Amino acid sequence: MSDTQSQYPVHGAGLGLRRPIVDKLMADPPVDVDFMEVAPENWIHVGGALARKLRFFTERYPFLIHGLSLSIGAPSPLNEQLVRDVKIFMAEHNIRLYSEHLSFCGFYAPIDTSMSEKEFLLAVLEESDCDLMLDINNIVVNSINHRYDASDFLDAMPAERIRYFHLAGHHVEAEDLRIDTHGSAVDNQVWQLLEDAYTLFGPVPTLLERDFNFPPMDELMDEVRRIKQLQHATAKRHAANA
Repeated sequence: MSDTQSQYPVHGAGLGLRRPIVDKLMADPPVDVDFMEVAPENWIHVGGALARKLRFFTERYPFLIHGLSLSIGAPSPLNEQLVRDVKIFMAEHNIRLYSEHLSFCGFYAPIDTSMSEKEFLLAVLEESDCDLMLDINNIVVNSINHRYDASDFLDAMPAERIRYFHLAGHHVEAEDLRIDTHGSAVDNQVWQLLEDAYTLFGPVPTLLERDFNFPPMDELMDEVRRIKQLQHATAKRHAANA
């Protein structure tokens, strides 16, 4: 799409809303955060004070949701009740977009090597005509674990299907093994791939994920601000070349 307002459901830099940091964010709602995201399974059917806290944020920020457990590619039947609950949740909180993992297992192993990860993803996008939430950290992690070129994978992604990026930290288990923990600062290699992605696709909305081991809020916001700085620099370059 040429109209970025219609392609992207949000803009700028976002932050994943997690329960351990809710109170800190409520006390000082961050102006550098342009949108937020939650995992619906963690908030559906939640009531009381926690539900009021969620409403505090959904009334102030554009929201996206990213599912954890639907496992669309699994051999088990689709959890239709979860899909119905997600629909209701989205309506209640004016959620702009729902993304899910396309997965059938939880192990870091290529179960079927007849197709590469890149080939499989592109085939799914083409056959289903769906949109893409692209996780920059996952590309780095998988490229190391499964020994492929991260830049080549990124280059092959269809720009017109991308709706937003995820960014997170990972754990270095060994030189050839990375674990996608979301529990540490973003790795330099991931920052570089994000910059490359902006060069390719423009300043795509990008969400910072941090699930545990939270640093002081200033450090977390520094990563959000770094995303925004890279986006602004990319926008300036694109404008100069237009």
